[in-house]
Amino acid sequence: DLGPDFLDAVGLPGPAIGHLNMLLGHSDTGKTTALLEAAVSAQKAGILPVFMITEMKWSWEHAMQMGLEVESIVDEDTGEVLDYKGFFIYVDRETLQSIEDVAGFVLDMIDEQKKGNLPYDLLFLWDSIGSVPCELSIKSNKNNNEWNAGAMSTQFGNGVNQKIVMSRKESSPYTNTLVCINKVWTQQPE
Repeated sequence: DLGPDFLDAVGLPGPAIGHLNMLLGHSDTGKTTALLEAAVSAQKAGILPVFMITEMKWSWEHAMQMGLEVESIVDEDTGEVLDYKGFFIYVDRETLQSIEDVAGFVLDMIDEQKKGNLPYDLLFLWDSIGSVPCELSIKSNKNNNEWNAGAMSTQFGNGVNQKIVMSRKESSPYTNTLVCINKVWTQQPE
């Protein structure tokens, strides 16, 4: 649930559970805020938010202001915040450097769920598509949009999408959802 304003604007209460969802918009239009709203709602429902932050505009302060339940781990000697913990999983560009890394991480989490190590419905939250290239672009040192699109199609169309969709089956004990942010690459209207 993304709240009444989202419902009024879009006609939907929020992302469709058990599906791949995309929040599309120009910079600074509230896409990350909507992502956080989904995470807060998920926490309240016992669904584990899994943040995959590749754009690197993340703010723990903003997440906490939005109501995400987060505990700061503080160095008692210096008062410095060392890390954050709570009912969520967080990974960023340190771990996820390519499209293939993101897809592999999602599939690994679903495998851990299947093994019983993550006994929750999972809400994958990717901020954002287009902020990491494919492995071929990295290796060749050329950011080729066609290669990146091909990697997205292969990794998500054939792999991740199937796992997310299959989680909707009645025989599946958990339902998984993916919400991605994608920035619009067209000029804003004047």
